[in-house]
Parts: sequence; structure tokens; C-alpha cells
Amino acid sequence: MTAVPISFLLNSSEFIPSLEIGKTLSANEVRIVNEIGSLAESLSLNLRLLEPRSFPEFRIREGHFSHCSKIYLEEWFVSNSASPYLSSSEAHRICEKTGLTLKQVQNWMANRRRKCRRISIEPALLPLLD
Repeated sequence: MTAVPISFLLNSSEFIPSLEIGKTLSANEVRIVNEIGSLAESLSLNLRLLEPRSFPEFRIREGHFSHCSKIYLEEWFVSNSASPYLSSSEAHRICEKTGLTLKQVQNWMANRRRKCRRISIEPALLPLLD
């Protein structure tokens, strides 16, 4: 029978149930204590995974902006089509109005500019369409 002093167990990072100070544990008792510790850690981790997370209120579904947010962004883009680039103050104002994050607004504008370039037809190609 292998005996392990309690002082050794208290210095380790393993889970130790309430034991008498100075008591020596057998190898089987040490194994049981370690298994209990592993189960307790696993249970603690699983419980943390089940805790509700806080999500921003403005996101109804992942990947979709609200209809109002899209309309606001599109109206801003159309009214600023000559120079569709946001200043820092404009970006923050749009964030406040739409409830979107700064990164979401910046990405939407970049994607919209890309879409606009993709659908515009060069004047030199117009005769080919006639």
C-alpha cells in the first residue's frame, strides 16, 4: 500500500476533499480523490458552458441587419454617392442611429462600394449593349 502525506496533496493543484491534517492516504484513496477532482472540474466547465451569454440587443439573427438599419445605411450611401466614405464622426453617428457596431457599419459601406463598382458599366462598353 502506497501512502501519500496530506501535505503533498495540499500543495498540488488537485481537488482535495476535507481531510484530517497529517492523515496519509493509500494509493486507491489518492486515485479516488483525483477522480472526484476531475469530475468536479469537468462539471464546473460544463456548467459554465451552459450559462446564458449576453448578446447585443440589436442583433436579432446572426448575419442579418434590421430592415430599418439597412434603409438608413442605403439612404446615407445614396445621398453621399459622390464620396461614399465615412468620416469617424459620421460612422459613430450611424452606429448610434442603427444600433450596429462600428465594424459592422464599416464593413457594410465597404461591401456597398464594392457592389456599386461591380454593377456600374463603363461608358466604352455601352455601344456593345445596343
